[in-house]
Amino acid sequence: MTKTQDLGISQLPNGNWCYRFTKTVDGKRVNRKGSKDEAGNPLKTKRAAAQAKAIAEMRFEASLNQKPEHRMTFGEVYMEYCEQGRSGKAYSTIKKQNSLWKNHLEEKFGSRYVDSISVAEVNDYLSFLYYNEGRAYKYVEGFLKMFYLIFGQAYSRNYLDVDVYNKLCVNKDVRIRMPKMKIDEDTEIVAFSKEDTYEELKLIADLAQKYGTYVITDEVYEHIVYEPNKHIYFASLPGMWERTISCSSLSKTYSITGWRLGYIIAPPHIIDVAKKVHDFLTVGAAAPLQEAAVTGLQFPDSYYQELQQKYTAKRDLFLKGLNDIGIAHTVPQGAYYILLDISEFGYESDQVFCEDLARLVGVGAVPGSSFFREPVNHLIRLHFAKKDETLYEALNRLADIRKKMPYQK
Repeated sequence: MTKTQDLGISQLPNGNWCYRFTKTVDGKRVNRKGSKDEAGNPLKTKRAAAQAKAIAEMRFEASLNQKPEHRMTFGEVYMEYCEQGRSGKAYSTIKKQNSLWKNHLEEKFGSRYVDSISVAEVNDYLSFLYYNEGRAYKYVEGFLKMFYLIFGQAYSRNYLDVDVYNKLCVNKDVRIRMPKMKIDEDTEIVAFSKEDTYEELKLIADLAQKYGTYVITDEVYEHIVYEPNKHIYFASLPGMWERTISCSSLSKTYSITGWRLGYIIAPPHIIDVAKKVHDFLTVGAAAPLQEAAVTGLQFPDSYYQELQQKYTAKRDLFLKGLNDIGIAHTVPQGAYYILLDISEFGYESDQVFCEDLARLVGVGAVPGSSFFREPVNHLIRLHFAKKDETLYEALNRLADIRKKMPYQK
């Protein structure tokens, strides 16, 4: 950012302006920032940013004394949702919600004031369902969505103040969440930390040599890896050159998507067989495209260093924007994809969420369930291999996601 002489007012790389300020609340420093006015428009001038900052500070001060207009029970909020917020819902959704409510939640939480329920007791309840009662993980996820739904309804009706709602549903460090998934005792699963990457690969290599098998690797993002992480070529492990078929593509590294060019690296006796299979299946790629690809393969090391720096900058730009918005997300170690956690919106289908996101917010995403064998529906995928101005525009649109996206209440 380009600093100005006005305290808390800065100019963004895209030419727009933003503001930030710090207040002390109960002995703790609270930071606030923004890049849009009350109507959701970008701040085009320094004066507009100063005005928006003054309004934001005034509203912040007022919010410190704001209390919910009415004190409602958990059950009253749910009944209100059933009467006013459930029109258009699928019959199966309504049936499932009623079942969870009548058979479980009504007795446990129905008479409790909605603002008296803590994160800890909700997490304990979800853990009890999963670990003690042996409920299926997917079934327990339905309870999590119900909590998000009812707390979201309470917040939208001003039955919860913003700080309580943030603790329950927004703040990724403390909000309610699913218990850690159990590992099936009949399934042999080995977990590895980020620091154990080499040991993980070495274990696979040892098993391949022990049982006389081959390892096929997909190394398409070999040159798009972020520090301090390093790519390890599987064929470089001791004894694995003879047992590794390394597959890669030219489209990611050289930005030639659509050319459909790739290659494999393997010992000569494997390549001989691969040539025959390739000849029967595809014959060959267009000769001019192959000639161009050879030019790319001869690029110096500086090209790959610049490529990594370029994508690192784009990743950091996009991550900072998502952090400012307050959306939970992954931090990629390589490639150019980010998964967003959409649990707070209460959608049962990530595909429906993506359709609504495109229609109402103007940002396209891929349903995360496309990448899981398990029934995972609370993640969506975005990618940041775009021009900076496109990323800024996407972040500007996502800044209003909680206003524009309907919570599934």
